[in-house]
Amino acid sequence: MKKKRIVTISVLAVMAAAIIAVAVMARSVRKIDSSDTTFYNQAMGLAIATDDGLYHMDSRNFLYFYDNKEKQDVQVCNKPNCTHEAWQEDTPDEERCHSYLGDGLIGGFLSEDQLYIIQIDPMLQQAVITSSAVDRSGQKKVTELTMDHLDTFAVKDGILYLAGTSNELEVDENGMQVPTGVVDTWVYRVDLENGKQKELTPRQKENNATLQVAGLWGDKLYCREISFEKPFDGLNFEEAGQRITWYAYDISAGTYEKTLEGADGNGGFYMVQDILMYDDGENWGENGFERYVVYAADLTSGDIEKCGESDKQPQYADGKVFLSEGEAYQYYEAETKKTVELKNSVLNVFYCWQTPGVYIHGVTAGQNGQPGLITKEDFYNGNESFIPLAWETDQDKQ
Repeated sequence: MKKKRIVTISVLAVMAAAIIAVAVMARSVRKIDSSDTTFYNQAMGLAIATDDGLYHMDSRNFLYFYDNKEKQDVQVCNKPNCTHEAWQEDTPDEERCHSYLGDGLIGGFLSEDQLYIIQIDPMLQQAVITSSAVDRSGQKKVTELTMDHLDTFAVKDGILYLAGTSNELEVDENGMQVPTGVVDTWVYRVDLENGKQKELTPRQKENNATLQVAGLWGDKLYCREISFEKPFDGLNFEEAGQRITWYAYDISAGTYEKTLEGADGNGGFYMVQDILMYDDGENWGENGFERYVVYAADLTSGDIEKCGESDKQPQYADGKVFLSEGEAYQYYEAETKKTVELKNSVLNVFYCWQTPGVYIHGVTAGQNGQPGLITKEDFYNGNESFIPLAWETDQDKQ
C-alpha cells in the first residue's frame, strides 16, 4: 500500500493534538463492567456507542472518538509526533500510527477497560482479534477465527459471542478458487481474558446461508439463520425458496433450539431487553422488496404481534423502529408498545444507526453520504442540524 501524501505539520502542533486526544480519551471513556451485556451491529462498519461518545472509523480506516461533552472528534492515537499515516506490514512498530486499523473489514467493541478490534480478510476467511488500552497502546493478539464478514455480535461477562462462517470453495476454469454458494455456519464463544475459543453449535451447511446474533436476554443468546432451499443467484428469489429460522442458545444449559416458530424476518432486527423487533420484506422486485411488515416478539411470553408497515426499509435506534409511508414517518417504541407520529422528520435525509448518549448516530442520504450525529432533541423535532464526523469523500480526494 502506498503511503498517502500529507501536509507537513509542525512538531508542536502534532504534540498538542496528541495530548488533546489522550486527555479526551482518558476523561471520556467510562470503564465497561465485565457483567454488562452489550450488543453490536456493525453491518455498516465499526461504530461503538458509549454513554460518553462514539468510536468510529473514517473512510481511510483510521479510528476516531467523538466526545459528547467536549464535542471533539479526535483520532485514537497517543503517540507524540505521530503524523497519522497509513502504514504497511513492514513498517517498524515505532512508526505505526495507533489509530490506523489496516485493510480488510473492521469491527470493534469494548469490554472492561479494553478496546478490541476485529480485522477480517474475506479472501482468507480469517478474522484476527486484538486488544489494547482505549488509546490503542499496548496492543496484543487475542485469537483468530474463521469468518468472512462481520455484522452482529454480543459481549457478556467477558465473553464474545458471534457467528462463524466458512464458504465452500471450488476451482473454476481459470484455476481460481471461487465460492460454490454452500456455507457452513456456527456460533463462537471467545473468552477475552485468555483468547480460548469454542464452537457452541454444530456446523450447519446450507445454500447462501447467513447466521447472525440477534441479541442476549438473560442466559439466552438469540440468533437468526437465513438460507435457501436452492442456490440463490440474486434474481431467482421465489424459485430459490428462502428460509428463516430463529434459534436460542441457552448459555447455562448448553442447548441450541429453534424458537419463535412461525416467525419470518428477512430484513433488519433490533432487540430491546426481551422485545425482539424485526421486519419481513414482501413483493421481491428488481430493486429489492417493495414493502415491509414489522413485528414485535415478546421473548418472555413468546407472543408475536404486528406493529406496523413501511414502504421503505425500516430503521432501528433508540429503542424504536422507524416506519415510513411516502414522506410521512412514525415510530413504534418497544418499551411502551405505542406508535407515535413523527412530524417534520429528518429520516428523509438521514439513516439512523446507533444511539450514543444524547445523540442519534447515522449517515446522511445521497451518493456521498456523510456520517454524523444529531441530538435526540433535534432528531425528534425534525431539525436537520447534523454534526459531521471525520470522513473523506471521493470529492475530497480529487
